[in-house]
Amino acid sequence: MHRAIILAAVMSLAAIAAQAAPHTDRAPLAAEAVQAVRAAQRGGPDPLSAALDRQLRDSLDIAERGGRAAERIDRKQLKGAEAAQAIAARRSEAAAQRQELLGFRTETLDRLDREAQAWQDRGDPARAAQVRAFKDKLAKRFDILAKDLDDLAHADEANLGPRAQRVAKRIRDWNDARPAAALPEPNWRRGEPQPQVKLPSAKSAPRFVSDAYWLMQEQYASRDGLVKVAYRATPTEAGACGYTGADLADTAEAPKTHADIVALAKQLDYNPVRMVEWVQQNIAYEPYYGSMKGGLGALWSRSGGATDQASLLVALLRAANIPARYVRGTIQVIDNAPLGAAGRGPRWIGAKSYQGAATVLAKNGNPAAVAGSNALQLAHVWVQACLPYAAYRGTGLDDAGHRWVPLDPSYKDQRYQAGISVDAGFDFDYANWLNGRLDAQGRYRLPHEAFEDAVETHVKDKAPHYGNNTLADVPYRSEIKRQRFDILPIVPPYEVVQYTSWNGLAGGSAETAALPDRHRYRLQVSVRNKSATSDPLAGNLLHQKTFNLADLATRRLTLSFKGNTSTDQNAFDTWFNAVDPAADPTCAATANMVPVLRLEGVEQGKDAGGGTTTLCSSDNVLHMRVTLAELANPVVSETHYTNIHAANLHALHAYAWHTSDTYLAKRSAQLLANVRANLANPNADRDGIEGEFLNIAAQ
Repeated sequence: MHRAIILAAVMSLAAIAAQAAPHTDRAPLAAEAVQAVRAAQRGGPDPLSAALDRQLRDSLDIAERGGRAAERIDRKQLKGAEAAQAIAARRSEAAAQRQELLGFRTETLDRLDREAQAWQDRGDPARAAQVRAFKDKLAKRFDILAKDLDDLAHADEANLGPRAQRVAKRIRDWNDARPAAALPEPNWRRGEPQPQVKLPSAKSAPRFVSDAYWLMQEQYASRDGLVKVAYRATPTEAGACGYTGADLADTAEAPKTHADIVALAKQLDYNPVRMVEWVQQNIAYEPYYGSMKGGLGALWSRSGGATDQASLLVALLRAANIPARYVRGTIQVIDNAPLGAAGRGPRWIGAKSYQGAATVLAKNGNPAAVAGSNALQLAHVWVQACLPYAAYRGTGLDDAGHRWVPLDPSYKDQRYQAGISVDAGFDFDYANWLNGRLDAQGRYRLPHEAFEDAVETHVKDKAPHYGNNTLADVPYRSEIKRQRFDILPIVPPYEVVQYTSWNGLAGGSAETAALPDRHRYRLQVSVRNKSATSDPLAGNLLHQKTFNLADLATRRLTLSFKGNTSTDQNAFDTWFNAVDPAADPTCAATANMVPVLRLEGVEQGKDAGGGTTTLCSSDNVLHMRVTLAELANPVVSETHYTNIHAANLHALHAYAWHTSDTYLAKRSAQLLANVRANLANPNADRDGIEGEFLNIAAQ
């Protein structure tokens, strides 16, 4: 990528900037203190010089996006509203970059003024004049680029292309004018080997060691040297974003007050840079579209689709009192040439071709999945957060210049293990396992354990490692490429073709503080009497309730029946407490019952339905339907049962890709707590004990 600079004399900037400037303390710091000190000891690049590179790199990226959008408009690939949205997106990016550039301009020129004055005070007016001359050249280049970005921010369909090309050409010309010499290296170098001598030890460690230790002791820094950002209220400067209370709200999808979310936000020092990095590197991407298991479900399962990963990040940000919203649009992930499985889009989705990636997305509900020869297009959701929009955006160095910053934790680059193909005729020999379920030590072998052994034996004669192949070598498996963020990016890592409306209507907003129902997977539960016709769903509707799937991904949902009146309930209780479950009791009591749906033990009101069924009825009908309203075919899945007993308790389960070790551990702990709290009479909490047991079994 380009190491862009504004002047060919950037080497001078690096050299000048290396001199001591007046000391200022910035707190709270959001840098990695110990590592930063070590980097400085190694002669790392000056932060201002690196930030200068980033400014031009970001500006060049925006210009190139504008050029591509103009080309698509000229080719009639974008028309009407789509063209207008593409132009608006490029204009807003250019305006935001110009605003950031102007803030960085002030910071840079002020620093050079201080450098010039420092040389003047040291009695070196020639060096001071050199710095001031450099500052004047730099100011002119800043002004030129700011004017170019302003023109791009006011571009229309007729001049978007030429203006974008002008910005890109100017930056490339500046790059080409760079000296061929490399940037200066640290002025200490490894010399010829010296005879080994025993160096005398110092009386005490230097101050930076004790300072780092003090930060850790006072809990301003973690043990790995990461300086912490204190939990605090939303700063007054954030008012520039125009955020509302909804942008800080606790929602079902983004439960900022849940203990697990609060604990993780604290672990990450309430630092937005670390939050983005953590979600990006620890939550695996799943290709489903829409809100299915929410941010907490994504955290527990360590996986999630784009919306659920956005919900997790929103919850973490809001837990740190940082306003955050959801953004949606149609995006394109483009490669410079057709790369097949090595393309950015296929690597992200986990497919071996652009078409394969589009097919995976489409089969998982993505409404805009299209493959090109070197590109992947899809409907997507990401986050924007109100953060200091300066050269150090997101790091917490100061509160100046708050703006909405785009953040996408779900976009990931991945590397893949090729895997080993097993023979077409290979299969699990169940009969052989059944005849010898014990191993040589007399231990019982579960079917999947025996199958794993069989697979590992099968691949011992195959490449790449032959006899050294293990089970881990068999799957085509991905691993997220780890990367560290110094600051948060200015634009998403893909091209936004258009921003789309959350309400599904033309002209609606592409940003929202709370997800609308149309973007949520929803489970409708209906309970009916037996049908008098061949249609099992034609019976009288007793109870109907619709839930968000995200509410069910971490909680227990049960169906039971209660007495229609207190007399009916007493009759049920008398019968139920008298029977011996081990004796396979028959129902002989008379009572009128009504269905009850409980979420985590709390009875839920019904949306529709009425009437009763008898206690001893065994032919009631349960119908469950999962929908995502914004899809062209909104019914994702449905099933029904015609053998529901009114005397029984049922755990209801709609799979949201949520079952995980964390989920099972938490639910098992809850079951154990419920049992211990009701040792004298387990029936006192039937839902919490029997219902929880059935819930775990359903996973």
